[in-house]
Amino acid sequence: MLLILGLILLGIVYALGRQAEGISASGQTFDTPLLAADQANEAALAADGRCRDFIPGGVAIQGMVGRPQMINPLLADGNPVDEALTALLFDGLTTIDHQGRVIPALAAEWEVGEDGQTVLFTLKEGLTWHDGEPLTTADVAFTYQLLQDPTLNEQLPDGAIWRNLTVEPLDDRRIQITLAAPYSPFLQAAVRGILPAHLLEGVNGSNLEGHSFNERPVGSGPFQVANDWLAEGFLLLTPAAGQWPTLPILDGIQVRFYADDSALQNAFATGDIHFTAPISPVEVPAYLQIEQTGLYTGYQTTVTQLLFNVSEQGTAVTRDGAVRQGLAAAINRSGLLEGALNGQGVPLVGPFLANSWVNIPQPNVVDAEQQLLAAEEILTAGGWLPPSAENEVRASGETLLELTLLVPEETQLIDLGAELASQWQGLNGRFEIEVVPYDEYQSRLATRDYEAALINIALTSGPDLYDFWSQEAIVRGQNIAGWNNRRASEALEAARQVWSEEERRQFYQAFWQFYAADLPAVTIYQHMTNFAISDTIEGADAGPVYSERDRFATFANWTLPQNRAAESCLEE
Repeated sequence: MLLILGLILLGIVYALGRQAEGISASGQTFDTPLLAADQANEAALAADGRCRDFIPGGVAIQGMVGRPQMINPLLADGNPVDEALTALLFDGLTTIDHQGRVIPALAAEWEVGEDGQTVLFTLKEGLTWHDGEPLTTADVAFTYQLLQDPTLNEQLPDGAIWRNLTVEPLDDRRIQITLAAPYSPFLQAAVRGILPAHLLEGVNGSNLEGHSFNERPVGSGPFQVANDWLAEGFLLLTPAAGQWPTLPILDGIQVRFYADDSALQNAFATGDIHFTAPISPVEVPAYLQIEQTGLYTGYQTTVTQLLFNVSEQGTAVTRDGAVRQGLAAAINRSGLLEGALNGQGVPLVGPFLANSWVNIPQPNVVDAEQQLLAAEEILTAGGWLPPSAENEVRASGETLLELTLLVPEETQLIDLGAELASQWQGLNGRFEIEVVPYDEYQSRLATRDYEAALINIALTSGPDLYDFWSQEAIVRGQNIAGWNNRRASEALEAARQVWSEEERRQFYQAFWQFYAADLPAVTIYQHMTNFAISDTIEGADAGPVYSERDRFATFANWTLPQNRAAESCLEE
């Protein structure tokens, strides 16, 4: 009843063309001015080339947990709110499609030199910033030089990519990037947003963080900041001129910020907001209890893996290939997800993302009994014999099949570990879970003081896994399992040095063969995320969501109840 009443009152206020009152995360009230009069804009409709069923106007309200810190694509790393907002406000030279392929964004095209070290980008014609100023290669050069500034560079997760390249604008539309060595993943790094040089003149890595630009940014993406959000307590995003093939019906999106998941859920339940930023899988059941609620799903680049310590610090159990293959064969991924995560995940076999252009789809066997029998055969063939009078559990000689699984104090991983240990019980071994505080968990992974561990790993959209599985990554990367396979490492390195998709695919698939044979880790699932949206918003049909922008792919058609039918449409 409260939800319905709230929406009715909101619709009346919008329809009268007055101000909509909202509540910030702190409980303070504020006013949101409407940007368009509630009347037919016949000129806009005619220019748009179609008859609308709705009058333009109104603002859809989104809720997010957290607050912006620095809405700047060079400073957003690590803050989900900043990362989401900069994705809507800024463009890079390139972007990533749904299969992890690099495609043009600000750049119309690029050409790689014969030496594999130079990349000549040509910008699209007529690019402008939200303030109307032209966007040129001077802006690209300014941004990339900032990325090279040691003060800033050392804080960036991809800082090493920018340190040893040179940037040479040839004219307003052409710019040449010269790399220290051939490095095809640079095209993916070029997704990082470009900054406007004319607004940041004289800024360097040491003073960028304190610049007022980070509070009222000007970008080139589909949305622009339209208010002083620090003063008003919410952020107003409006469609940027020239960025929409079809004129949006709504005036924009108001973003409200909440202290925690509970406050966000309450705001949605009471009708204070129309839709949410990502919600975790454990929150899905609660949202489904709210009337007039729809959920749509996005795919993350984070995966959950079971790591085996195969380094010299590992045990005889984890260093045995038959054990790793047997335990992997017994894992019923669908059962794990249903038991621990309400089915909120994509079962995944192999090291690459499910949607990656290099991925070879693998069947996810759902017959748990069949999987268990196959796992037992692998173990027995590997010399791990069933329990006997001498041993209560499977054993290979005097070594018992005993394994402790390390997990942090994180509900999802604890539940997943419990389900995993339960599935393994049929193998006649001893399997225990050790739950430790997160700081201790990280320390033990870093020092390889574990047998096996469940871990969430944030991959990139592309297929480059060098920082996770190369020999170099054992010392200076995230090869936490300590997997030392020279040929696999060489395949990953070679894939970085060639630029054609087909050549890279061959090296990645060669790597996969080595990985599958040794199996230093088992990928269990790729993370999904859910977004709650009120049925009040119409036209918000969402296809696959792989990026923040995908959520707003149909924004031009979104409507709210206050949008009256246009007279010209009614006459027809």
